[in-house]
Amino acid sequence: MTKQDGVADGGLNALEFFLRQPDAIMEANILDVLRRYVADGGQPPTVVEYLSENYVGYAQMASLVVSWTRMLDEVQAAAEDRPQAEFEHDEASFLRELVKQKFEPDKFAGVFTRGGSGPPRWLDGLLQDRAGRQLVYELSAAHRGCLLLNYAIQKVLRAGHEGEVAGVGASLASYFGVFHRLLANRLREVPGAAAPRLSTLAAELQETCCGGEHTYAHAQQMLTALGRHPHGARFRRLAQELEAHATASAGPVVWQMARWFSPQDHRRGRAEAAAAVCDLLTAAAAADRSGLRSGVGRLHALYMDAEPPPVDVIRHPKVIEALLYGVFARGSPLGADKDAYVAVLAMAAAAVDDRPAGWLDTADVEPTAAALRQALSLAHSASTNGNYGPREQARAEAAAACPVAAAGLVRCMRPELGGAMFWRGHHGSGVPAYVRALALIIPAQPLLHAQIVGVLADALRGVGNARPDAARALLGLALALLTAGQTGAVLAAAERWARGADPSLVRHFVFGALDVAAPPYSPEFAASLIRLMQGSGVRRSRSGVRDSKVIARLEDFAAACAQVRFKPPLSTREAAFLQELQTERMF
Repeated sequence: MTKQDGVADGGLNALEFFLRQPDAIMEANILDVLRRYVADGGQPPTVVEYLSENYVGYAQMASLVVSWTRMLDEVQAAAEDRPQAEFEHDEASFLRELVKQKFEPDKFAGVFTRGGSGPPRWLDGLLQDRAGRQLVYELSAAHRGCLLLNYAIQKVLRAGHEGEVAGVGASLASYFGVFHRLLANRLREVPGAAAPRLSTLAAELQETCCGGEHTYAHAQQMLTALGRHPHGARFRRLAQELEAHATASAGPVVWQMARWFSPQDHRRGRAEAAAAVCDLLTAAAAADRSGLRSGVGRLHALYMDAEPPPVDVIRHPKVIEALLYGVFARGSPLGADKDAYVAVLAMAAAAVDDRPAGWLDTADVEPTAAALRQALSLAHSASTNGNYGPREQARAEAAAACPVAAAGLVRCMRPELGGAMFWRGHHGSGVPAYVRALALIIPAQPLLHAQIVGVLADALRGVGNARPDAARALLGLALALLTAGQTGAVLAAAERWARGADPSLVRHFVFGALDVAAPPYSPEFAASLIRLMQGSGVRRSRSGVRDSKVIARLEDFAAACAQVRFKPPLSTREAAFLQELQTERMF
C-alpha cells in the first residue's frame, strides 16, 4: 500500500498515518493531504511536528550520492587520460536502471483478465513524461509480448507520439498492432513526400521492417500491392530498397521469399521463371558462375518461347545486375552462353509487356541486343590492341545511345582503368577508346554519372603521374560531370586524388573548374577549391612569371568567396589565403 492509497482508504487516522511516514513532506500530494487534515479537525502544530520529526532526506541523500558518482567518474577519466563516460548522472537514470532490473512482466499477466485490477494507476503519469515513455520502450524491447507494455504503447500512440515510437526502430516490431499502425502512417506520406523525406522514410522502413520474417513479409505485401496502382513507382522503389537491405543482412533467403509477392496470376511460365530468377540471384550472391549460367540458360529457354512468361519477373534490378556481370565481367568464360546472356538481358531491358490486357512488344529487343554486342566488341578492342578508328567510333556511339549497353561498358571499364598494370603495359594505348566512349556516354546517360565518377577516380589513381596526357583527358571528363551536376561527388574524389597527384595536374583541374563554374558559389564548392589550391601550390607570384588571365580568375574567385557563408567557417590559414588572393597577384 502506498501513502496515497492509505490516504484514500480512511479519515483522520489515515491522514495522520500518512504524515508520520518518513519524508512525507516530499510527497507530490502533500498540500492536498494537509488541507484535508485541517478540514477534518487536525491541528496545524501537530502537522508541523509530524513533518519535521519524520523528515529523513532520502531524496537529498540520493542526490548527494549521485553527485559523488559524477565526481568519481570525472576523476577516474582524468587519471586514465580518456573522455568521461557518456552517462546520465542523475537520479532518474539510476531509477530507470533499477526498474529494468526489477521489472517482472508475469506480475502483470492478469491485469486485463476477468476480475483483474486493470492497468495500474501510476501508468498514466509515467506516460505523460518523455523519460517515462522511453523507459516503456526499453522495457518493451526486453520483454516482448507483455500485455501491459503493449497497452502502454497503444496509449502512447493515441496520445500523438507516433514519431517518437517510430524512432525506436525494430525493437517494437514484435507488437504487430503497433508495427502495422506505424507502417500504414508512413506509407500514407510516401506519395507527397519530398526527396529528402522520402529517403528518410526508406531508411525508417528498412530499420523497422527487417526485424523478422513476419514484418518483412507484411511490409513487402503492402508495398507490392500499392506499387501496382497508377503512380505506384515510389512504392516499387521502396520495395526494391527494402529487399536489398534485407538481402545484405539475411542473405539469399530473401530471394526465395520474393515469389510470395509476385502477382497471383496463372500466366504460362511465371512460376518457372520466378524459380529460375531465385536460383540465378542466389548463385550471383555466392559468385557461383556455374549456377549463374544454369539460371540464365533456363531463363533463355523460357523467354525465347513463342509465349514467354511475364517480363516483369526478370526486370528486377538485381537480375539486370547479375546479367551485366555475366556479360561484361573481365575474364567471364561465357563462350557459347554469351548469346543467351545477351538475349535475356535485352528482353529484360527493352520488351514492353502489357499482357494480359494488351500485348508483348519486342520491337526494341533486337536493337538492344545489337548495342550490347557492339559494347562487347568495343571493350574487347580497348583491352587488347587499343585501336580506335571509325569502326570503334560507330561501336561507341551505338553503345552510348543504349542505357543497358552503356551501363555494361562502364562496368567493364572500371577494373581495367583502375589497374596500375594496365597503364604500365601495352594496353596503355587503349585509353583513347575508353575516354572517347565515356565522352559519348556522359551526355547521353545521366543516370550513369554517379558510377562514372567512381570509374574516373579509380582511373586517376591507376594512371598516377606517369601519363599526364591521359590524366588530363580523364580530368576533362571529370569536369564534364561537374558541369552535369555531380559537383559534390567529383570534388570529393578530386580531393582524395590530389593528395598524391602531381601539383600541376591538380592546378589544371582547379582552373578547369573555375572555367566551367560561375558565382554564386556554394560553400562546399568554394571550400573544396580553396583546399585544392592550397595543396597544389597556388602561391604568391614571382617576378616575371605573372599571367594576367590566371590572376584575374583567382581574384574573381576570391571576391565571390567573400559573399559565401562557409559552414563550418574557414580556418585561419584558409581565410588568410583568400585575403592574399584578393589583395595580391598570385600564381
